[in-house]
Amino acid sequence: MSVALAEDAWLPVWPRLQRTAVFADAASEPVTIVRPTVSPPSTASAPIWLDPTLRRIRELFHLGRDWDRRGSAAVRGDALAFAYAMLSEAMAPTTAPPSIVPLGHGGVQLLWSSPSVEIEVEVVQPNEIIIYHFDRAAGTEREWQATTEFSDLADLLRSAFTR
Repeated sequence: MSVALAEDAWLPVWPRLQRTAVFADAASEPVTIVRPTVSPPSTASAPIWLDPTLRRIRELFHLGRDWDRRGSAAVRGDALAFAYAMLSEAMAPTTAPPSIVPLGHGGVQLLWSSPSVEIEVEVVQPNEIIIYHFDRAAGTEREWQATTEFSDLADLLRSAFTR
């Protein structure tokens, strides 16, 4: 057996066409295909809070030690990352962006304020946040700690700061 014959053995054998098939000689009217109804525009676009929040996080990430000239710690990257992850979970796409303020211990504080409600979230470090809620209309205050459960915060933000 020659090498050429051995190589030919690996080539696929395709069936030969017998004859061209004709389905019908008739003509028909054009068929109209109705486009499917699509849902209204979704929230596939970026949330309104995303760009200003990421811009501010980038600014704070580059703050060095002693940024306030009083011996403060540099803003911790892990605190910023946790703050962003928490916001991604708690914020609706149309929730107003928070003001983000660096803290002397390396954490950050997130602030939302309106004439009737104030919400402050202090991110001390990952999985350690303190939430403060002041309802001016009702005259009530509440403060609690959270680690990974943000549903109460999400409810407050959606009720007070979501369009």
